[in-house]
Amino acid sequence: MGLILKWQTLVGSILGGFFALGTALIVARSARRRDEQAAAIIVTATLAAVGVVSETLAALSAQEDITEEDFPLWFAEKIAHLHPSMPSLFDASAARLISVDISLAAHLSLFQQIYSQTEYVLKRISDDYEYFHKHGKAFRPQDIMMADCRIVTKNFHLAAEHADCAVYLVSILVLSKIAFLYRLKRHVWKNKKEKECTDILKGTS
Repeated sequence: MGLILKWQTLVGSILGGFFALGTALIVARSARRRDEQAAAIIVTATLAAVGVVSETLAALSAQEDITEEDFPLWFAEKIAHLHPSMPSLFDASAARLISVDISLAAHLSLFQQIYSQTEYVLKRISDDYEYFHKHGKAFRPQDIMMADCRIVTKNFHLAAEHADCAVYLVSILVLSKIAFLYRLKRHVWKNKKEKECTDILKGTS
């Protein structure tokens, strides 16, 4: 009888331990899910703003019949004043999503790198325009300024492509109600959009 009671106690302790562990895992997963969703909202709002600016300027340039030759100078002047700034929580939020998916991590990392470089060049261009408006003459040689304008035009477009892919991946892998199914699916099959984003990664690397 005593042996049976000891075994019952032991089994009860083991089952209780498994139950406590299972509960802790569920709570941790729920907390992680909430953290990922909060980060996803900040990241998608920021990236979507970059996409909107890119599309708006593309449409505006078509309406104004901007030539291919003049487009970099026109685009750089516009984007110097219109480009969205990165909120203070963006980097931390993006870092929170890195572990979700390797492709998402690549798009977010490349976006951050390219956009940071673009902002650095935009600062020089903005200073050029400010100097010109104050003094009526150029601060730097025109060919150097034009080279910066071409860099900004190319990089902003590329950053917008990575932003678009990242927004899509976040929407299905984090914000979707069936995100876990999308995460499983991506290991065996990718749709047209995902394949296009993979090509963008290959073209950037």
